[in-house]
Amino acid sequence: MDRRTVFVAIIAVLAGIVAGAASSLAWQTRSGSVPSNPAKQGTSSAQLGAQVLGKVSSHFIAHRRDQNVGIVFYDQPKPYGDWLCRVNRYFVPEKTLTGKMALEQDWWADDLAVEREYGVWRKPAFRRANDAERHKACQAYRDFDHLFTAAKSSDPERAAFLLDRILTDFRANRLTVPISCEHITGDGTKARCDENKILRSMALNDLRSIESVSESEVNNGMRRVDRLELAGAPPSASHYSLLEMLVESEQRYGKQSASEGELRFIRLVIEEI
Repeated sequence: MDRRTVFVAIIAVLAGIVAGAASSLAWQTRSGSVPSNPAKQGTSSAQLGAQVLGKVSSHFIAHRRDQNVGIVFYDQPKPYGDWLCRVNRYFVPEKTLTGKMALEQDWWADDLAVEREYGVWRKPAFRRANDAERHKACQAYRDFDHLFTAAKSSDPERAAFLLDRILTDFRANRLTVPISCEHITGDGTKARCDENKILRSMALNDLRSIESVSESEVNNGMRRVDRLELAGAPPSASHYSLLEMLVESEQRYGKQSASEGELRFIRLVIEEI
């Protein structure tokens, strides 16, 4: 499927979505709450939606089609802070593309889902980047297989900073903070695992999500606990492994930004599902 064909396909899909909602939006036209400068008098919501979403799709630069799952589009990455690019992910499920209802959740799944994701283009340990570097890097960024998400109120820059700091210190033999490692099997049995082996296998682009757990003020700073999810082991015939890292860090006011902090404690959890 070439790029032109893909764009035509998604416009048809999105136009259908808007058409389905046209009747429920008709009250906006009657009440005058629609923007005062529509494309032209008498344009329907479906027609206007197709025009507008056509402009949105013109910024798509990559896509991936997973059979029986759906299609994902990515738009042009843009700078976010000093070491990240942000990118919008547009997902259209199989049921919208073909009408196939393979899973029970397909009956109530959205026809279109948009989510912001982040990619790491440089190590946070390096000096801060200038605007020219940031824009050039994100203009060229294409590593859509290694993006991560940030839960509401979480700091995506801190996710990359913490993981980079942990891996950098570990490989330099200067990671001295307390570390625990727990392995939870499919039947719920818990056992200790080898944190050195786990850390040795990690890479910065394994980051998949960050969620803020807690934060509290301390003397001249802020103590935070963040939950990082990382790419787990490849699925076997019987299970898939999830890898979670709970990181406690402490920011020093005047010396560090809210995206930075000194490591205080690390807890690794590997869970088989």
